[in-house]
Amino acid sequence: MTEEMTVCRAFVSRTVKNEGRKSTVKAPKNVCALLVALIINICPNTSFAQMSKSEFEITLKACADSKSIQMTAELLRRISALYSDESTKGAINDIGKFLSLLPEADRSPAYGIYQQCIVDILPRVQTQKPENPQTLPTVTYKLCSGEYQRACQPHDVYLYCYTDIRAWAAARCTSFTSSRYNTYGGNKCGYAMDLVTCTGPK
Repeated sequence: MTEEMTVCRAFVSRTVKNEGRKSTVKAPKNVCALLVALIINICPNTSFAQMSKSEFEITLKACADSKSIQMTAELLRRISALYSDESTKGAINDIGKFLSLLPEADRSPAYGIYQQCIVDILPRVQTQKPENPQTLPTVTYKLCSGEYQRACQPHDVYLYCYTDIRAWAAARCTSFTSSRYNTYGGNKCGYAMDLVTCTGPK
């Protein structure tokens, strides 16, 4: 995402200059990060490079604010630290591991933040070409299982009742991890939301 931030600041600087002001004003970093966050939400197929810690933090806060989700500065700091630490970063893809790394008092609000924001952010920042050609690309999918697709929450893939999520992923990925982040009742079999991180899509 560094490239996008650079382009954004250059664009705003040029725009201000072209409006006839005597000095070129550079766009503040947080303004550009918020613009990039909006692009992520508006253009789900846009591919970005890996977010830095500060960009992830700003994007997560922008999402929480836009959805009126209460999140303390300390919880935001803790989630961002999990994202930026290579030893815990993988836990972000698994809601159980993610919650287990947070203090018990933070787990309830963090669960809501994960469901409404993190699952939307992860697929956008992980769908990218690897820097090393020998490294397999990684794509994250949100799967919804249930009787009617129209009753699903936002998702990338729809599956009918009782479909084996692991079998679905095994047929499409060289390797994968899966995590169920939400379930709710309705119709024949209820509905389940799963996050599948697919390495080496086939």
